[in-house]
Amino acid sequence: MTSTPSRSLADERGSLLIEVLVSAVLVAVIGVALFGALNSAAKVSGKSKTRAGAAAVAQDDQERMRAMPVASLNNFRDHRDPVVMGKTAYVVDSRAEWIADSKGATDCTANGAAADYLKITSTVSAKNIPLKPVVVTSTVTPAPGTFTSDEGSLAVSIVGADGLGRSGVNVSINGPASDVQLTDENGCAFFGYEPVGDYDITASASGYVDPNGNANATGTSSVGSQTVATLSLTYDRAGQAQVTMTSSRLKNDGQPETVDTYEGYVGFANAGVTANQGARIFGNGTPVKTLTTPASLFPFPGAYSVFAGNCFNNDPLRNGATATALTVLPGKLDHTVALSVPAVNLTTLWNGTAAGNLTVTFTPTTASCTSTSWKVDKTMTTANHVGLLDDPGLPYGSYKICVDNRNNLGLGALRRSATVTKTINSLSTAAFTMDPKATGSTTGQCPLPLP
Repeated sequence: MTSTPSRSLADERGSLLIEVLVSAVLVAVIGVALFGALNSAAKVSGKSKTRAGAAAVAQDDQERMRAMPVASLNNFRDHRDPVVMGKTAYVVDSRAEWIADSKGATDCTANGAAADYLKITSTVSAKNIPLKPVVVTSTVTPAPGTFTSDEGSLAVSIVGADGLGRSGVNVSINGPASDVQLTDENGCAFFGYEPVGDYDITASASGYVDPNGNANATGTSSVGSQTVATLSLTYDRAGQAQVTMTSSRLKNDGQPETVDTYEGYVGFANAGVTANQGARIFGNGTPVKTLTTPASLFPFPGAYSVFAGNCFNNDPLRNGATATALTVLPGKLDHTVALSVPAVNLTTLWNGTAAGNLTVTFTPTTASCTSTSWKVDKTMTTANHVGLLDDPGLPYGSYKICVDNRNNLGLGALRRSATVTKTINSLSTAAFTMDPKATGSTTGQCPLPLP
């Protein structure tokens, strides 16, 4: 027989220690898993108890409101913090709102129809504990004769530029009584059974404007006996824009060059603006090349026509020209507009030769616009720019333009002037010259203002 050699004892060294370590690791893993399961079960049990407590608080709040006189529930809003049950603190918001039976919701459109019943809502959340709020609702039907013939209701709709309701807008009414409501998810604020009479209504919300850029939307309505008066106000999140202005100047060789132009005002025109012939004007008269509007541009679906000038008749669309368009988006505060301002391509001459250091006076004659004259002290003298305006940009419209030599003593002590009328109805006027020394010019400098 052939014998099989057995393993030596040295081969078994450490195996017991490894088995002990493996066993210990398994015990630890099982223990951690068991602890996690127990901990999760405890958390679930705790949340369930907290939620059950919130439900109980909500039911108590429902009973509290149902016990109130219906007249007291009219337009009722209440916030309680904290409400303690056991060892847990809760926050309770109570609300009563009028509901139309035909819709099962607050109706801001059915003018003349009385509200049918009150929906009372209790919303309870755990204070300082992350828990989805518990919401409980029920209805209360007013008994006949609860409200008198001296009372009626008012429903106010707040709609945005897209025609949809805006929630969370503060609506206040002032008249025979005063009250405040927040619009619901449909943009409706309902004021049930207020005293009959005329009311002023104001809507307000941070960052919102009406179509004319006002921070509040306002209106009036009259509440009749036992009926619902309705009012719709347009109100939406405002936009803002930065306008950078350039113009195109023709050099002495006839080649164009783009230059910055400095304007004191910028207009935004839209058919939805109901003031100032549909145009809103921004600026304070100080010439700037970049102007940023306030955050007050209403986000109309249609584009604004953006233009230089302080008058609605400076709008290119009123002058047969193409508009620089901007569509404002709700709440967008970083719109940018690259505005091309029409150029006056004037070259000043003296006795038939291009001459700089001549003074140019402008007086607007555009219909319905303010006629305020201003002057450019000296035309340019640099190569290829002799007699040109340093800033040729001028808003659309019509102007009287006068040139004289009051600031160029080298042309003699005798002052002479020349005047012309120009209409700007495109981005660039045809190049023209003015010569105070030419035949037909006038003795003396240009008056300010021009007659």
